[in-house]
Amino acid sequence: PLAFTSNATAPGDRIGTVTLTLPQAAQGTVYTLSFDAKLTVLANQAASVFESQFNRKLKLVSGTVTIGGASTATTVSSSANPTNAGSDVTFTAHVSSATPGTITGTVAFLDGTTTIGYGTLQSGVATLTTSALATGSRSITAVYEGSATYQTSTSPAITQTVNVSLASPANLTATATSTSRVVLTWGSVSGATSYEIRRSFDNSAFVTIAAAGATTYNDDTVVGGKTYVYTVRALGAGGASSPYSPKDAATTVLFADDPIVTGTTRIKLAHLTTLRTAVNAFRISAGLGAMTFTDPSPTTATKVKRTHIDELRTALQTARALLGLPSVAFTDPTIAAGSNMKTAHVQELRYAVQ
Repeated sequence: PLAFTSNATAPGDRIGTVTLTLPQAAQGTVYTLSFDAKLTVLANQAASVFESQFNRKLKLVSGTVTIGGASTATTVSSSANPTNAGSDVTFTAHVSSATPGTITGTVAFLDGTTTIGYGTLQSGVATLTTSALATGSRSITAVYEGSATYQTSTSPAITQTVNVSLASPANLTATATSTSRVVLTWGSVSGATSYEIRRSFDNSAFVTIAAAGATTYNDDTVVGGKTYVYTVRALGAGGASSPYSPKDAATTVLFADDPIVTGTTRIKLAHLTTLRTAVNAFRISAGLGAMTFTDPSPTTATKVKRTHIDELRTALQTARALLGLPSVAFTDPTIAAGSNMKTAHVQELRYAVQ
């Protein structure tokens, strides 16, 4: 008697293996493998001749097992390489033979010597999708288990690279500290070895401008009067990369009397004209034309009106939406006619473009 013991490890549907080593000249020969019907019982289903588990069957046969058949060749490929830990990857096995016929049966997929799952052949193809691969370089093979007419075969191994899964950097902040410098900061990402910084301006495509080893970077390649949009991603060992962070923008326009102090700073002509310059820079970066505002040539005698603030808000919010930036929550979202302008109305617009 040959005792089979239950396999408790995944996938858990193989309870035993018999390996027969045959001389090469014996190919195509019929061999007899006998089971004692009185001693052999299928677990959990005593006196039954079938047991199914995970759609697979173990059958007790009082008779013979045929070993042999035509030779086959198996290959395996990956749907994506490299992948990040926890991401789905599909392995596809192709089984072929020089002998015509329909190849049926099962393919086992292995990571090294560990079976990670099975696929049923359909038109010579079997697949397995998994997200459970450990990080590192995995050696993946596919083993066709054979049938009554086709022999088993093992594919050449492929190396599947599984990178550490990196989170997207959070809290990216871009701030223009002068007309020639934008300071970037963001949150650290566990497992990151560096960070890639990408930038766009004047409605251009994003391009990589630098790699940083820390969570801050000074962009000293900017010029005055433009809006620059930034995004950052984390990079890790083995080519791992995170999704890009939410974007942030900075405009290289400096404001007089910054910040404005309630009850101290008087609203000046320069405050209005500089805001218009900054908002139009935002619009150009979003692919919009510069906006023509009410009182396009204000003088020192021009008072800041509700219309001026409303126009600046609308022009800026439209540009931010096109750039994929969040809208800004303003004090007094609807400014009543005849209301006095507040320092907050001006300062919030500054913050929104800086």
